[in-house]
Amino acid sequence: MKKTSLLWLGLCAALAGCAMNVQTVNPRPNVNIDKSAQTIALTLGTQVQNEFQLVNPIPIQKAAIHGWQQTLTNGFNNGFGDSYKVTDKLASADLVLTIKKADPEFALTAYTTLRNGSMANAAFEARITYAADLATRDGKVVGRSAGTVRSKKTAMSSDEMPKSLESAVESMYEAIATEAFKTK
Repeated sequence: MKKTSLLWLGLCAALAGCAMNVQTVNPRPNVNIDKSAQTIALTLGTQVQNEFQLVNPIPIQKAAIHGWQQTLTNGFNNGFGDSYKVTDKLASADLVLTIKKADPEFALTAYTTLRNGSMANAAFEARITYAADLATRDGKVVGRSAGTVRSKKTAMSSDEMPKSLESAVESMYEAIATEAFKTK
């Protein structure tokens, strides 16, 4: 069995029964795009769930993410609100950012093996695999962005999971602003 598989099994066994609920967070992406008088709206594709049940996320055995769609909306409003007039009226928006996919996960980044052979101090990060399109009111796609982004800070405990997830959403919108708005 590979060392990472043994690590995973050992960590899950050590933390069996642990569970964590991550509620809606308020990401504040560092978006630097030109100011515009245009309106912009966010729409979430049908693949973007509101609730996630993650099995065996690091550093706990189970995690539930609640209010994911509101978290994404908060990040959008905070990231693009300084540059565009954000609206919820899709039909009249000059631009529409569609998040087609935004799947969160928590991934192990480091661990420490103690002298007795047990593991401690698991470090982890939130990651989001996403896909997004930027389109004009008439549906013409003018920008795209897709990839996997990660939180900017490594977390060391389950208490840091919300901040790690918040940071990953910030990274996602920063990547979208860089890629999808480069021709704007």
